[in-house]
Amino acid sequence: MSGFRKHGRTQVKHAVKLSHDSWGEFVAETRDVSATGFFARCRNLPKFISVGDDFKAKMYLDSANEFLTDVTVVRVTDDGMGVEYI
Repeated sequence: MSGFRKHGRTQVKHAVKLSHDSWGEFVAETRDVSATGFFARCRNLPKFISVGDDFKAKMYLDSANEFLTDVTVVRVTDDGMGVEYI
């Protein structure tokens, strides 16, 4: 079934810092979050990022709480990328 998702998405905006040992860091904003991953909106997404790349993500939930996890890229679009928690 096209468009079927195992886990629902919640539209929410959180700042997220994405980092990789080889290409450094950049900051994006979540568009939606689910139990298995999130979509990071970033208009200036580095062109060398591709599906299958792994990196660290630090999501800032509010001024006092953050969530650190490893993620892998599962989709790249013109306005960002979808990632899955590892």
